[in-house]
Amino acid sequence: MAFKRILIPIANDEQTLAQEAIRSGFLLAQQLKASLILAHIKHTHQLLEDSVVQTESSALLEPWVQLGQQVGVTTQTCVLQSADIAMGICTIAKDEAADLIYMPTHAREGMNRILLGSVAERVTRFSMIPVMLMRLQGQRYPLRFEHVIVPVDGSEPSTIAIQQATALAMALQARVTLLHIIQDELSYVTAFNTALHNTTAEKIQAIMEQEATIILEQARKIAEPYPVALKAVHHQNQGVAYSINEEVQQLHGDLIVIGTHGLRGVQRLLLSSVAEAVAHHAPVSVMLVSSAQKAELWQPSVLGKLAKEVTAERERKKQHLPIKQ
Repeated sequence: MAFKRILIPIANDEQTLAQEAIRSGFLLAQQLKASLILAHIKHTHQLLEDSVVQTESSALLEPWVQLGQQVGVTTQTCVLQSADIAMGICTIAKDEAADLIYMPTHAREGMNRILLGSVAERVTRFSMIPVMLMRLQGQRYPLRFEHVIVPVDGSEPSTIAIQQATALAMALQARVTLLHIIQDELSYVTAFNTALHNTTAEKIQAIMEQEATIILEQARKIAEPYPVALKAVHHQNQGVAYSINEEVQQLHGDLIVIGTHGLRGVQRLLLSSVAEAVAHHAPVSVMLVSSAQKAELWQPSVLGKLAKEVTAERERKKQHLPIKQ
């Protein structure tokens, strides 16, 4: 998927740090040559007069429209009344054919995080397009993504995440690390292969190492069409989500791109996932990619054309040649 239309929801109470994160969204749009959809969801359980809502929302969005004019990013504004802010954001994303939802988010911890949730978290549960959660703590703004970490496990969501991450990295001239976490022997046997109960720890370790090699090799092949600096690593530890976040810090990554299974309804609301656990505690920003996405970018003809254009533009820059119109 080419990221050409980015949706940024704007709230009434954006604090200074959130405003810095939103400004980084304008920088991202510049780098991707994308336009921005600046959206305000008026939270209401009873429809108000459109003129009243438009007046209030216009005052809120106007400074961001002016910023777009200053930095050369095309913007449009959208206003929607909704009793559910998260669903309102997803509705605008669908109606306006957005490619990416970009949201600042606070990383709350403990029971407060589990019980209260957040608008951003609910958006990731229902969105059919990638959602980039910009962590407000622990990152410097304006932010440039230079090192993208992609956790891989051989699943379909993992495959789609690799495609999205490498396409994004290609456009941003960032490098990519494919990361596979090997669980401890007991967790592996319990979760994946109970027939190995009587197998020695050394044999189980060898099996896991072999599977890790296969998974990373398959991930490399998926990423091969993209002209990005790429490496693959694996690490063994207990707790996949914890290990991913720990490795991201060790690798000095600044963005995690991870696939989700795209479950819906009650099943999605009740079941936690590695992706959500990573997003809850990540030391950096996270982009969640739903397995429900089937983007036309992955057709060889489209992908090949895009890769050639990016490579050609980089060569022109190296040689200080004018860009062909």
